[in-house]
Amino acid sequence: MEDESLIAAEIIDPQTPDPSALEDTDIAENKKKLSSYTVVCVSILIAYLINYFLGKRANETLALSWASKFALKDVIFEKNFSLLGVGEGEDSPLLLKEATNVFKFYASGRRYCHGLLATLELKSRHNLISRLFNCAVPCKDEISFEVYMNDEGMDHVVFALARKKAAKGMLKEMRDLQRFGAMVGAPGGRKWVAEELAVVSESKEVAGDMITDVVLDQQPARQWKV
Repeated sequence: MEDESLIAAEIIDPQTPDPSALEDTDIAENKKKLSSYTVVCVSILIAYLINYFLGKRANETLALSWASKFALKDVIFEKNFSLLGVGEGEDSPLLLKEATNVFKFYASGRRYCHGLLATLELKSRHNLISRLFNCAVPCKDEISFEVYMNDEGMDHVVFALARKKAAKGMLKEMRDLQRFGAMVGAPGGRKWVAEELAVVSESKEVAGDMITDVVLDQQPARQWKV
């Protein structure tokens, strides 16, 4: 009887899985999944860092290119303002970096004018998510100018210069333009703005005073209507 029970205990069903083998298999699969997730996460992180530094450099290059074209010696800002940049010395930087994609330029030292502030808002090239989003929904780099005039230095005028579609929208939305302004053409058949632009003003005389030949000469002659 003892021999029979011993033989029966030693008989193993070949279809019954070995628990230790199953445990080893599960551990191997979990390690494989964890390794895959790690590779994916590290790859995304590396791509994000590479894009960050490349996008940051691209925005800085664009901002410096703009400054070198318009804010150096013998160009429009230097001809109209005596102080350029954010400092007082000659070696002071021309641009103030507020964010990775936002740069500001300040100019002062002109009669009847407190100063000029230009804000460059570039695309978020440093942000990988924004870059991917811009592939589906494109956006553009933007620059805005704010000119602060002395109240006693000039009369109040109504004037706007914009692309034709934007100018029509401004005429409907802005009270001053809606009440006092209208689309005006070139006064006296003189050289005027490009075809895609529109001038909104209270009179042709005001528009002519605002858009002088000096302003028109800042762009290639082919872009202006004669």
